Amino acid sequence: MTTCASREPPRLPEADGLYDKCLLHDAAGIRALLQQLIDARCTLIATGEAGAVSMVTAPLSIEGATLWIDVPQDHAVLQRLLRCPKLAFEGVLDKVTLRFSSGPPALGSHGGRQALHLPVPERLLHMQRRELMRREPVTGPLHCLVYGRDPADPRAPTHATIRDIGGGGLALLTPDDDLPLAPGDLLPGCELELPGVDPVVVTLRVCHVRHITQRGREVRQAGCAFVDLPAAAQTRLFRYLMQLDREQLARRRELEPL
Repeated sequence: MTTCASREPPRLPEADGLYDKCLLHDAAGIRALLQQLIDARCTLIATGEAGAVSMVTAPLSIEGATLWIDVPQDHAVLQRLLRCPKLAFEGVLDKVTLRFSSGPPALGSHGGRQALHLPVPERLLHMQRRELMRREPVTGPLHCLVYGRDPADPRAPTHATIRDIGGGGLALLTPDDDLPLAPGDLLPGCELELPGVDPVVVTLRVCHVRHITQRGREVRQAGCAFVDLPAAAQTRLFRYLMQLDREQLARRRELEPL
């Protein structure tokens, strides 16, 4: 139920061009969405220090201009988060991704126990537009090369299949033993092998992991979000997505009865 993102200095990189229309600036609308996250007991991934520190947390309440969130159990992680000027948060509400940044975090007491508090964000990315919807490949499987996950050789890539892909992230499929992943894992330097464009190098944050059965065998499916997608990578990715839309439209027309 969650996701992730941040760079130092913390900002919402998605606001640069392609995602402007997804940004919500209305204070009442932002508070309403945050309250829905709280009411639905959704989790968030909080990230700071260019992704070097992160935690899975939960929003607890909104009190005036303050957002309260749960604290990590690891004291060292807590101390590192408290030193961050801002934290980036990502979560999923009704299959729609929400991203926002806020800070600095401070330690306080909420309901008789420790909690972090920070300002209610002034803007929030509400990614439900068409360009962020996931598409499944039409002409054959796509692959993603993930580095640094092979204990025997960290430089060797692990090949994962891309089940679906959109402007905000993708889903990876891999045999269970090939690529152990957990929510919150950061995967830098991944290479997307997409037809018709040069390889796209991205950083992925694992948002959720589940096991599914595909063609009679059990595989691991990892839902991932793009982190700080560079402008050049955005351009190549969206060029491919537009190509994929055209292919899907052409295929539907072929299947329509005359």
